[in-house]
Amino acid sequence: QVGPAGAAMLGSVVLPASGLRKLTLTGNRVMAAGLAALAGGLPRSETISELNLADNSITHSAGALPAVAALCEALRSNASMTFLDLSHNTLGPEATQVCARKSAS
Repeated sequence: QVGPAGAAMLGSVVLPASGLRKLTLTGNRVMAAGLAALAGGLPRSETISELNLADNSITHSAGALPAVAALCEALRSNASMTFLDLSHNTLGPEATQVCARKSAS
């Protein structure tokens, strides 16, 4: 499993420099900390178009809202991203509201 530490490495080194087009991390327990780290690398990636983060223990009870906000902000500045999967994470309606607010600003 990649976990939050592996996601931090991916966000800081691999996404910005690799030319990676698709990253699938399904079931890797990335959690909120890893989501935030990946979000940090998205604006610097010019090639990533698909990011699958399904079933990664990203939950509203684990304080994921700041990480979701960072992801939504990063997606606004990443023109290549066309697919994002956050299914099977328990984000709740608050996460949708956070993204809606980021999209409107």
